[in-house]
Amino acid sequence: VGTEEECMARCEELRCPGFIRVFDGSEHAGKCYFRGGTLNALEEYSGRYCFRPKGLSWTAYNSWDGHHKKECGDGGVMVGLFSHHDNHKEDRKWSMRCGEVTYRGGGNMVVENEGFTDYRNNWRENFDYACPTNSVLRGIESYHDNGKEDRRFKFKCGLIQDATVTPDSSWTTDWNVFDKEAQVNCGNNQAIVAVTTEYAPGNQKDRRWRFKCGTIVPNVAR
Repeated sequence: VGTEEECMARCEELRCPGFIRVFDGSEHAGKCYFRGGTLNALEEYSGRYCFRPKGLSWTAYNSWDGHHKKECGDGGVMVGLFSHHDNHKEDRKWSMRCGEVTYRGGGNMVVENEGFTDYRNNWRENFDYACPTNSVLRGIESYHDNGKEDRRFKFKCGLIQDATVTPDSSWTTDWNVFDKEAQVNCGNNQAIVAVTTEYAPGNQKDRRWRFKCGTIVPNVAR
């Protein structure tokens, strides 16, 4: 089987943490295995199940105080979000990072195109939102009120066919500081599945955010 370091190096291109590749010339050569203990106690888990994000790109920012609606294209999932605040405008600009999810063996995974939710919050209200089971975030819509100095938000998720999505056991990011940047970049084989936000007390007129990523594991070999 080779040393652990050699196996991990050979399997690195799979972008599947915790997996190794056998390259000893046996009938197992070239396959990817889950290492469930010692190097010689391997449980087969075909590398064809692994996937990677493709075509990663950041969307353009919304305008200050304006309507904001961005969603990933067909088959796209949201793997990153970035936001910065302006104390004069008392608003945030947002950009999101999308990517298509492809099987290692070729071909895109199917992501169902679900609709946007209703608005999930009232003005200056704390709230959280989580995508349904085996779904990930695909879009965000919001509008700003200069009197309230806040935004109301809608979200759009997409069910990934023939896959299991397991949310992280705790929030992936810590709270950002009010009036400062908020950001999440999900890891390999992950997309955003949930958000939570709190409106600032007093006169700060901003929201702080936390995000949760979920790991996507295809249920069928490709």
